[in-house]
Amino acid sequence: MTILFEYRPNLRRSGPPRLQPLEDMAGKQGFQSLYGYPPRAQMLIRERKGTHGLKYEELYADTLFVDFDNDPAAVAAAAQKLRLRQISHTVYTSGSKGHHIHIFLVPEQRIGLPDVHLAWVKQNLPGADLSIYKSSGIIRIAGSGHKDKPGAVKAVTATFPGGRFSLAHCEPPRVLPMLTLPQFEDEPVDEEMQSRCLTHMLMLPVATGSRNEQAYCRAALCRDLNYDMLVATDMISTWNYNHCQPPLPEREVVTVVQSAFRRRA
Repeated sequence: MTILFEYRPNLRRSGPPRLQPLEDMAGKQGFQSLYGYPPRAQMLIRERKGTHGLKYEELYADTLFVDFDNDPAAVAAAAQKLRLRQISHTVYTSGSKGHHIHIFLVPEQRIGLPDVHLAWVKQNLPGADLSIYKSSGIIRIAGSGHKDKPGAVKAVTATFPGGRFSLAHCEPPRVLPMLTLPQFEDEPVDEEMQSRCLTHMLMLPVATGSRNEQAYCRAALCRDLNYDMLVATDMISTWNYNHCQPPLPEREVVTVVQSAFRRRA
């Protein structure tokens, strides 16, 4: 399976997205997408002629990009935190007044990656630009020049050879409550997409504080996919036992599933 990234010679795209393997961008001037696009996402991008509207599609990442705009103190604090946690990363000047930090991740492909990255950066690296974490987010390619500053390029200022960081334990915030809604107002929900979302979410852990809400959302997806209520109850019970910390009481799981199925449209 080939993962492709978007390449842009300039900040603003002209024409349809240019999708290519990441290795083909080495040495090029311009920008790349923050996330890689698996085959299904590639198909949607070509159909829509854009990288928007992929919130509920699987995306790929092996690097978490962090952008700081003219805040050296925040950059220094972030780099120190990463070093203390032995996380591999590289710090760059952005080619302007800002800095970029590339945090090397355990490669991951799943739904909700931009939301996971946004939530983790917001909590752990204050001062970073949070607006880039979306399926269409882009970042300047290392070595690229800045059009407004001749001779200024995105260049390495520091590296730290720690281990790759894993975000596999982080669940996309507020993705599940929205899964039963259409992606666009005039577009019906894709049942294949919902089924894939359900399969993925039944493998994710949930901690105390959101177990009931998350159980309800999974039950609602089962309902919308026309699962029998008993089958749905068994699925949610298994997920609850294996992935909730601590698990909900079995009677509470049954009540949540019944509540979700009573709201069948």
